[in-house]
Amino acid sequence: MATNYQLIRYQADNIPVFDGNSKQVNRFISACENFLNAHRDANANAPINLALFDTILSKLVGRAADLIASRIELNTWTLVKDAIIATFSDQRSIDCIIQDIITLKPEKNESSLQFGIRIQDARSLLFSKVNTSNDIRELKLLKIAEYGNLAMKTFISGLNYHMQLVVRLKNPNSLEEAISLAQEEENYINYKNRNNVSNHKITTQPINPLHKFQYPINTTPMHRPFFSTHQNSNPLPYANHFSRTPFPNRNIPFTPRNSPFINFNPSRPNSYQFRNNQQMIRPNFFNKPPSNQFRQNPSSNQFRQNQPSYQFRRNPNNQFPEPMDTSSGNTIINKPHP
Repeated sequence: MATNYQLIRYQADNIPVFDGNSKQVNRFISACENFLNAHRDANANAPINLALFDTILSKLVGRAADLIASRIELNTWTLVKDAIIATFSDQRSIDCIIQDIITLKPEKNESSLQFGIRIQDARSLLFSKVNTSNDIRELKLLKIAEYGNLAMKTFISGLNYHMQLVVRLKNPNSLEEAISLAQEEENYINYKNRNNVSNHKITTQPINPLHKFQYPINTTPMHRPFFSTHQNSNPLPYANHFSRTPFPNRNIPFTPRNSPFINFNPSRPNSYQFRNNQQMIRPNFFNKPPSNQFRQNPSSNQFRQNQPSYQFRRNPNNQFPEPMDTSSGNTIINKPHP
């Protein structure tokens, strides 16, 4: 029987490269077994069998090449396959992987698509475990269908209440269909929320009917403020166009004439404030009329009745005292006679 080398080369190119990814173990092993079963010779020492084995080892790259291809004791395909399963496949049982799928929940701010991808990865790992088991083909197909339905229910239960109703009403048949329905509804909700936000910004924009008039370019206003050339170009806020500024805007201490001195230190009153305070009416602390506070009692002050007093005596002739004559040396003032 002639060997078809072109077919061998074509099938060898279809074998995927394996770098140690645990999710690719089942696929790589299946491709290698199909390749060997199609071109292996019944004689174990035939040269074609050695060429096929070397072709499979050339597909190992990265960490898989370091741990498997470098071992000289692995000289048959059976030993290489067992080493790949023991080194790179998931060592958990099927029941443990099922529990991990059931307990999957969406993370915070995670979209439905990302949550579905995580469930797909866990389901793929579970399918690889089923395919590498020693069960018959019909039982493997039943398990794959059951575990696929379990993954779809886990995804739907992880959605919010509104998304669950929408997806359940459409009755999806697979996990991929449920992910597509959830993603479609999520996109519609996001589009609706964006429209609501944009409409809210338009309706809440403040309306200003009064707009400031702007002169055209290369034109000047017809009126100008009436200020003298010697006045400051920046008037005070309280001065209009027809009033003069009261004081020049300079950093020079200046006090206008005929104006009282303003004391900026309230703890030390000035003379002007002191005079004003003297003219104020003092409170009556004795709760008596002011005229009766210092009235003398004749019965108690008998010694003051005969005492002459010149302080409040009125001058009937309106005579004023003579001024002192300093030139003559007379320093005696003649008192007016009563």
